[in-house]
Amino acid sequence: MSEELLAEEEAVRQLAARASTLWERLAGDFVPEEGPESARLASERLGKWRDKAAGGDAQLFQKRLDWLGTSPQQVQALLGEVRLKGALPAWTQTFRRAMAARRTAGQGRHPSTFPFSELLIPFAEAAKGLLIPECRAVFTPEAFDSLVEDLIHELSYVAAPSLLAEFTGFRSRQGGGAEPTSRRLYEAFTAQQLDEGLWRFFSGYPVLARLLSRTTEQWAFNVCELARAVKADQRELQRVFAGGAPQGRIASIQPSLSDRHHGGRTVARVTFEGGVQLFYKPRGLGIEDAWYRLLEDLNARGGDFHLLRVLHRGDRGWVEPAFHASCTQVQEAKQFYVRAGMLLGILYVLEASDCFFENIIAAGAFPVLIDTETLMHHVPQRSQDGVSAEELAQDIVFNSVFRSGFLPSWDVGPRGERVDISGLGATAGQVTAYLRRQWRHVNTDAMALEHVPIRVETEDHLPHLGGASLRAFDHAGEIIEGFSMMYRLLRKHREELARPESPLVRLSTQEIRFIFHASRIYGLLLKRLGAPNHMKAGVERSIETDILSRFYVESREKSRYWPLLQAELEAIEQLDIPCFRARADSHALTLPTGKVLPEAFKESGSERVWRKLASLDEADLELQVRFIHAALGMVSSSQEQAPAARLRREAASWEGGPLPREEFAAEASSIAAVLQERAIFAPDGGATWIAPQLLPHAGHHQLRPLRMDLYDGLGGIALFYAALEHVSGQGRRMALAALSSLRRFVVTGPPRRVAQEGYTLGAATGVGSFLYVLCRSSALLGEPALLEDATRAAGLITPEGIEADAQFDVMSGVAGALLGLLALHQATGAVEALEKAKLCGEHLLKHQLPCEPAGAAWRTKKGWPLAGFAHGAAGITLALLRLHAVVGDARLRQAAVQALAFEDAVFVPSEGNWPDFRHAREGTPSFMNAWCHGAPGMGLARISGLAFLDSVGIRRDIEAAVSSVKRQGLGDKDGLCCGQAGRIEFLLAAARANEDKALEELALRQASVVVREARAGSYRFSGAERGGFFDPSFFQGLSGIGFQLLRLAFPGRLPSVLVWE
Repeated sequence: MSEELLAEEEAVRQLAARASTLWERLAGDFVPEEGPESARLASERLGKWRDKAAGGDAQLFQKRLDWLGTSPQQVQALLGEVRLKGALPAWTQTFRRAMAARRTAGQGRHPSTFPFSELLIPFAEAAKGLLIPECRAVFTPEAFDSLVEDLIHELSYVAAPSLLAEFTGFRSRQGGGAEPTSRRLYEAFTAQQLDEGLWRFFSGYPVLARLLSRTTEQWAFNVCELARAVKADQRELQRVFAGGAPQGRIASIQPSLSDRHHGGRTVARVTFEGGVQLFYKPRGLGIEDAWYRLLEDLNARGGDFHLLRVLHRGDRGWVEPAFHASCTQVQEAKQFYVRAGMLLGILYVLEASDCFFENIIAAGAFPVLIDTETLMHHVPQRSQDGVSAEELAQDIVFNSVFRSGFLPSWDVGPRGERVDISGLGATAGQVTAYLRRQWRHVNTDAMALEHVPIRVETEDHLPHLGGASLRAFDHAGEIIEGFSMMYRLLRKHREELARPESPLVRLSTQEIRFIFHASRIYGLLLKRLGAPNHMKAGVERSIETDILSRFYVESREKSRYWPLLQAELEAIEQLDIPCFRARADSHALTLPTGKVLPEAFKESGSERVWRKLASLDEADLELQVRFIHAALGMVSSSQEQAPAARLRREAASWEGGPLPREEFAAEASSIAAVLQERAIFAPDGGATWIAPQLLPHAGHHQLRPLRMDLYDGLGGIALFYAALEHVSGQGRRMALAALSSLRRFVVTGPPRRVAQEGYTLGAATGVGSFLYVLCRSSALLGEPALLEDATRAAGLITPEGIEADAQFDVMSGVAGALLGLLALHQATGAVEALEKAKLCGEHLLKHQLPCEPAGAAWRTKKGWPLAGFAHGAAGITLALLRLHAVVGDARLRQAAVQALAFEDAVFVPSEGNWPDFRHAREGTPSFMNAWCHGAPGMGLARISGLAFLDSVGIRRDIEAAVSSVKRQGLGDKDGLCCGQAGRIEFLLAAARANEDKALEELALRQASVVVREARAGSYRFSGAERGGFFDPSFFQGLSGIGFQLLRLAFPGRLPSVLVWE
């Protein structure tokens, strides 16, 4: 071997060592290098691994290593520099072929639209050299060129960010301008790389060398696999899809139409020379074949579904495409939604999941499910089944029509992005929480990379009529009609469907996909791993990947699914989305390695289907129809019914004067009975409810088990029942049942769970509300143990959490935490609670900023301060004044005075109200007249603060608020937050503060109107009262109204929750 070849051999061995994965090192393929630098690297990487795998928790990390069968001492040396012990890995041969082809590859080719394509053509040339010659004969030259272009696209996606990092440095060193019309610098860079630079480049990015080489090998293997499939299946393809007519070669192909699985395999759309178009799927299509046979059988029984032809060929298959087409008349559109309801009925019974918009095609008047691999989907075993009320409620929702993903449903991203990706609800233009790459000025001197939000771009899943897409909520009646029809059809024929010859029995024996983690989780990880810094050391990339292990090690016991982790890691290492499969009728799961988990599932997918089919009855049909109503009817809280509909009913309701106070008590007891009737009880005595809940920042409601906070969770319901117990002795059991989940959470939940589960620090939606609910419930119930729980809950508020807060307000920020901590200090004298309250006060002082035209306040995430109780300066002012009363810090009082000056400055005399700046448009403010924003909340804050700060201006504010509420009269909502119950509470407070009997009379009369109207119909809530689902929450729903009625019935015996009394 020549010296040049020896040098190349050594360079490649070093490259392979630096590219090696953590798992290859642990397998014994590499030997640690000694030396201080290697030791330093090893120690540093061990710390990074602990952070990624266990969030920095030493005990959890030790668990990770124990389950891996190693120790920190054994593994640390392998984290430093290593050398290859044996033969070179296979991928290095492909890499060397590509390097050999770099000087001649692509000569005469036109520049591609893919970033840095010129530098990736050598790998494409190496890929073509790996093909068996006869493979190319299956494709026309144009089709084969499409495959090669797809490979270059894949290689570019992997390599371009790292190449851009190097090009940016090169561009800077040249000192020239980066002009989008020039390719001078770009061509100089690529020429340098193709000469000798690529060797230096890959020595700095060895992981990239491995990934590109493996992608190249996978492409060649998969192209040959497709070619062999075409040859082997040719006669059957002609028979099934072409009436026996020869189809010739593949004339065009669209590869990479799905996620990568099992070595880069993806779905491809092919068109043969004979004209037939098909989808090729590199997996068995037994499930698709059985699905369409089932639909054919159901069509014969009264169904009405579009059927697609399928050719199942064991480990692969072919299926004809469904083409999107518009409806031609209104009746067809209605038929589409009837059929959509029928499809939903089958998906419900077949335990389907992942029926999102990408898996549905609207073929004229027919909705067509084009991916069936998650029918009869298995459910992972839990360590315990349904031990809490929350889990039981989650099971009810999970096992309902919502599970399929076909009904409208909203997800909210970390920055407030809201998106519906359902099969019936997704609409084009929605901005998701996820980012994609967007290249600018590709392959020019000014080339740059941006990351922009991914948008939903297609509406091929929706029916179209007259050039416009239609919306499911306009066709709820048709959807429910179709669902009910199919539900009853399946129930009627369930015995026949269970016979051995039934297509449903055949479907139940097919292999299906088991989704353990959502594909988007893997996809986000792969995108993060695409950054240049993850291409420099294979072991560091593996450490980053091992964030997946955190899901496992954070469980108390070693999960039965622990073996899946290694399969996940190996898939990610080769750029695949992990994919697991199991027979629908099996309890076992076979991993890609061949290892079998014999009891992976307590119940097989098919057993769940048979059980559901046997349990179909009218009661369940009614429940599922209510779920459908709720999914289609829940709208933005801004889309309310017009007040006129409510106001027309008021005249009769005013007759008779105020109700006796005992009538308010009786109505509160009735509300308590309704809540109890709707509750879901667990064996441990806990209780919860399923109800529409407003998604944070989204403006949409979603049907969910209740959370634990005061605002719209279990805390508020518990407080209502505690109040009922205090005044009547009838609420203890339900109060403690509603508190069960919260008490368990504060005992077992570390502080990091607060943010993980979406709770804030606030007194309405967060930990501050936990403290307030537990302290006040303790007093009302005479339960000292609840104060111990409150003390534990205070531990969830940390100095770091206070410092990180950017909400500031009472509802969700540190002002709310302050109020909760003061409640605990008042109840127990806890010094630690007071010290944390001081930290909250310091945080508010630090972030208060001067405002125009006067005063000072706190800027929101949108950049401007707000007035009002819930989110604005009024609530924060009250919190500061209460803290000042305890600690005597004059700075707190001065900050409150400044905040009052801000709110005085923004008062609008012509409106007699304070503006709601959240929805101001083009300088024009909007106004609310509610506790959360507007006069009632402002007035309550001022009255509650009179004991600490009184002035002519404050008294003037109270009078302005009274006048505004009087003018408002009765609105169109009844709840505490945005409705009449909150205004009534303010009127009562103003009546006491001013010793005004007329105001008290007005409050009682308004409350009487609300009760009379509710008895004649129902209470009115904020847009969430849909589909028979009531709202049991405190600030928006029934329990808050019940509490307010108790305050009316028993004056002076219950605290005012709206001011955290």
